Amino acid sequence: MDHLQKGTPLPPYDPKLAWGVDGAPQASPNHEAEAWGSELLRSALAVRDHQPNEPARFATAKKVVLDAYFPREFGEGGKGIGLWASETLCPDAHGGQHLTGLMLTRLASVISQDAQLLPLSDRLVRQNGAALLCFATTPDLEVWSCGCRAPGKPAATAATAWLREMFGAPQKGDIAQNPNAILDTFYLATRIARHMGSGILKKQGVQAGPCILKYPMTVYRFKQGHLSIMTAAASKRPPSPASDWCQVIYSKTGPAAVTYGTDWRTAVPKVPDGAQPTRFPQKGSSRRAATGGRKPGA
Repeated sequence: MDHLQKGTPLPPYDPKLAWGVDGAPQASPNHEAEAWGSELLRSALAVRDHQPNEPARFATAKKVVLDAYFPREFGEGGKGIGLWASETLCPDAHGGQHLTGLMLTRLASVISQDAQLLPLSDRLVRQNGAALLCFATTPDLEVWSCGCRAPGKPAATAATAWLREMFGAPQKGDIAQNPNAILDTFYLATRIARHMGSGILKKQGVQAGPCILKYPMTVYRFKQGHLSIMTAAASKRPPSPASDWCQVIYSKTGPAAVTYGTDWRTAVPKVPDGAQPTRFPQKGSSRRAATGGRKPGA
């Protein structure tokens, strides 16, 4: 991003960072997303700048994304898992890293104008936005969800900032208080979103909707808030620590009231009467889901 916005030198090719379809030893899914997206963007910029040997490197990076990243996230084919792979809807900081990988890939696709990358990266951006809307408060789009890799309160500050930017909603918190906060790598996904143009998903008319997840969830929305629950069978639950449920009660005057469970140690709150469910399925299960097609802020 500094190369694009400030004219700093483009980082050189490093074979240690140009990961293949199997990632790298001990790499987690968020690291893979960032590494794949970083090399795709680096090589796309290098091709644009007419640097030698880069067309072949871009072709390799593109093949990795087509063969590994998109199928993984869409839950399609042999490498299909679901959104954010085994780190289903993880909170800070790992959730933000997944979004960073996503936006690096999307920016590379736009810069390269590659006919294969453009529609798939657009689809994946819309899928992330639609999914996160299901877990966003009304009307300020603050993301609260159960999910993996959540040892405590499942705050999703990075995802919230990204979602607000993608729907053209006012920023709050760090970015509102200090405009330079967006330059921190923690908010890199949001920085890329702003660079590409705020409100992209709002202009596309993206609405809340489910997608395939490794660990299925149901989110119930009701007038006062929403309740998300991990619904995997006991033998197929994610590793500890995980937030197995998260309930959010909205407020018009202050922060939302958030309660949550960790590792199935506490009972899930009663689902309010009349709550509308949206079900996120696993790969191979029925993709039918109950959803009201809620618009952002509705």
